[in-house]
Amino acid sequence: MALAVYADEFDTLPPLDRWCDKLIEEADCSPLTFQGVIDREEGICGYAINDNLNGLKLSGLDNKVVLVFEAKGSWNLYGGSELMKTSKQKNIAVVFADGYMNFVKPEDIDKLKWKP
Repeated sequence: MALAVYADEFDTLPPLDRWCDKLIEEADCSPLTFQGVIDREEGICGYAINDNLNGLKLSGLDNKVVLVFEAKGSWNLYGGSELMKTSKQKNIAVVFADGYMNFVKPEDIDKLKWKP
């Protein structure tokens, strides 16, 4: 939701290298929003934004493009399927450009649409 609010107001997705910070500053998110289910730890982001979406408009994306997904890493984490492949989860939460969220099995990661 916060990404949709940001994209609506600024007509683009936030810069990848500051996406968490921008959502806190501009879309009224709490830092706790970014703590995922995977090994909750302060200062560690539990989600990543798809690195193929830098500078793009959310409204112009195909509904089935991966927007955000569960991944463990540094703050403002971004990347692609390689981040999901390191997960030990049986199912990984994925949010698509249309806002739909689903759980994906690791063996199905490469079947997802990563490029707009």
